[in-house]
Amino acid sequence: MDANQFKISLVQSNSIVGGISFNVERILLKANEAEKKGSELIVFPEMFLSGYQPLDLANKRAFL
Repeated sequence: MDANQFKISLVQSNSIVGGISFNVERILLKANEAEKKGSELIVFPEMFLSGYQPLDLANKRAFL
C-alpha cells in the first residue's frame, strides 16, 4: 500500500442486545478479517458491544 493511503474497514454486522460475550467474539472475528485484508482502522456501529438500546440494561447492576 502506498505511504499516502490509509485503509479503513466499515463493519456491517448484527449484534445482540445485552449479548456482550457474543458481541465481543463478533468484534474479534471481524477485526481479524479486516486486519488480514490490510485495514489500519476498523469502524463498528455505535453501541455494537452492548447491542444498542441499553435502556433497561443500564438499570441492571450486572450490565454496568
